[in-house]
Amino acid sequence: MKINKGYEIIYITLKDNERSLIYSKYLKSINLIAKPFYGFDFRKFSEFHEFKNFSKKKFFDRYGRNPSSSEIGCSLSHFEAIKLSENEDPLIILEDDALLKVNSKVFLKLIELINNNTKYEIIIFGFSKSDEISDYQLNIINPFVPTIKFENLKYSIGERLVHTTSGALAYYLSPSAKKKISLLKEIYHVADDWRFYSNYGIKIGYIYPTVILEDLSQKSTLDHNEKYFRARSSNNLFIKKFLKIKSYLIGLFRKIILTLKLFFKLFFWIVVSFLGVECFC
Repeated sequence: MKINKGYEIIYITLKDNERSLIYSKYLKSINLIAKPFYGFDFRKFSEFHEFKNFSKKKFFDRYGRNPSSSEIGCSLSHFEAIKLSENEDPLIILEDDALLKVNSKVFLKLIELINNNTKYEIIIFGFSKSDEISDYQLNIINPFVPTIKFENLKYSIGERLVHTTSGALAYYLSPSAKKKISLLKEIYHVADDWRFYSNYGIKIGYIYPTVILEDLSQKSTLDHNEKYFRARSSNNLFIKKFLKIKSYLIGLFRKIILTLKLFFKLFFWIVVSFLGVECFC
């Protein structure tokens, strides 16, 4: 096995847990080096228990509900894993049910290519409860617009208009993202609230096609269901067709808005750069 150079890969798991052993064996079978980070298991704690660095009140204000002990444990586990990352290199976080859709050589090549670009600070590799059908439906309702293309690997990095809570299954963090997150004084968001991080000033990107899927044979530690995500449908043919058209129209609208947003952002950057050069001259 080659040692990872220029980045760190960890997987979040629970100590003395069967899932941890299974995932360790899986990583060895695909020849991928990753260190375990043993997270917090608060499932036996009462809802009245207070947790250091976690604000239940702010969580309620943000989501309109109280967090579960499992959600608190998950959020704090991801936060501590990022905060305790040992070096100034990028960090790749995997959860212990993240499976590669590609071989490890392709995955590591993608990480290497990502390291050479500074456009995004967090890049999401895949979504929870998602298979090929889920991915297809997701890309209709929340379309992807590429900004960086890796022609040789047929993969792209880009953006989506809506940052959904789509799982923290596997993602890349640049050193700047690690630093920004480590400065948080309180945690009051779920681990996969990418909108929270975007509003916090962290640039979020997505890889397409996705390279990670969730192992649904493992029971969720967050008590989520073990089923793939599916778009809303109906047995009534008229309603079914209506819902499908509605999805396409929403997706088209979002793609137009996102494309315009990226265009004006690029235009603004060009103007600023041009004026900067002129002023310098």
